[in-house]
Amino acid sequence: MTGALIVVVAILLGLPLLAWWVGSRRVWSRLRPGADPDPWGDAMRKFGLTPQETAQVESAVTWGRRLDDERLRRAAVQWARQLIEQTEARRRIHSRSGRIAVLLGLIGVLVAGLYWMTVRRGEFPWDAVVWWVIWPAVLGWLVGGPRRALRVNADPGSTGDR
Repeated sequence: MTGALIVVVAILLGLPLLAWWVGSRRVWSRLRPGADPDPWGDAMRKFGLTPQETAQVESAVTWGRRLDDERLRRAAVQWARQLIEQTEARRRIHSRSGRIAVLLGLIGVLVAGLYWMTVRRGEFPWDAVVWWVIWPAVLGWLVGGPRRALRVNADPGSTGDR
């Protein structure tokens, strides 16, 4: 009974204090809705794209494919440049040591998961290892889509901003 009473009091006092503490953090003052550019809307407005054409351009930028139509290629080049600039801006905001800490944490979770699965199953989980190798490779390939799209859709000798 005493333990339950302590838990109730801790919840009644702890939750409001936690909410006050989280609400007073500086991170909330840095949030600015709409601060990031809108590549989808910008491309539709600047190049007068229909929704179907915008979907084609988005697909080409995501997967790094070449488009046949010159107008769509120019839109893809602008869109890819905008996405690359956004990525670089985010990368500059986050410190290298923070990214390394996250990577080391993920590796630690991976090793702990492998150990736990080996102990639980009694054998090494090759199927999990295959998935843990395939997914980062696929995600890494997807991240390079805008750069590939920029390379294959940009006309040689032009800036792509006509």
